[in-house]
Amino acid sequence: MNMIPTVQRLLARAARTDYHTFVEFVGVDDDGRALIQRPLDRLVWDFVKTCHAQGAPAGVMLPMGFGKTTQFCYRAAWEIGRDPNLLVSVVTDSEDNSKERVELIRRILDQPEYRLVFPEVKVMQGTTSGGASRSSATACRRIPRAVPRACSRAPGRGPVSS
Repeated sequence: MNMIPTVQRLLARAARTDYHTFVEFVGVDDDGRALIQRPLDRLVWDFVKTCHAQGAPAGVMLPMGFGKTTQFCYRAAWEIGRDPNLLVSVVTDSEDNSKERVELIRRILDQPEYRLVFPEVKVMQGTTSGGASRSSATACRRIPRAVPRACSRAPGRGPVSS
């Protein structure tokens, strides 16, 4: 019996509910190497989660190259998997940087490992939104057992932003 598919299924199931497992199962760096959640990454997300639970804003200041953008993009992809109706806002210093982050999130959503974790999420091809501040968008929907729902802001949920 081949154990790899069984282990993959178990990891995919765990990745649905644990963000750090998700990053280590799905995540790859620019060179195609698996991402490993460092203690700093775990600490940052514990801080953000604590602030969110207390209704307080969370600010994270780290030097360039510490993986803030990568963490944000994987977190956005994970949250979309958990709730495809979630609206994610990518706010950066330039339109080009926003496009790059949206493209990274789209690449994450298109990965085979992502499909193992969230098989019910389907990226809708060719989706964009217009307007000066909304240059690029990726829409997704849950593949339902009944009726499909297009992505929209969930009631009472604010956007996730970097």
